Amino acid sequence: MAIGEHLKKLRLERGLSAREAAKRIGISYTRLQELESGVSRTTGKPTSPSTDLLIKIAKGYDQPIPLLLEMTGLSPVSQDEHQEAELIKVFRELSPKGRELALAIIRTVEAQEKQQPSD
Repeated sequence: MAIGEHLKKLRLERGLSAREAAKRIGISYTRLQELESGVSRTTGKPTSPSTDLLIKIAKGYDQPIPLLLEMTGLSPVSQDEHQEAELIKVFRELSPKGRELALAIIRTVEAQEKQQPSD
């Protein structure tokens, strides 16, 4: 899947119109359309976001940066980084009460692992 297709998928998953998403990211509607289509309107040539713009997009879509970079093929992500990013993504979607419970579970697992000798 091309970068633009990934970006459009993220926007649609969040229920945002292109105009809403552009405002949230801090770019023009036209630029977002170019990024999602992968083609510059002025030159007709392929276009893709810079790393700085990908960071803005990640923040605007509340998407962990490592996952977005991996999704777009710009950065290989280790299994540990992928799991950490996934934890952050899921944690952000929880209610305050759910976050407290998740932290309690993680702390319980951490305490158990500290008590067990490592392999």
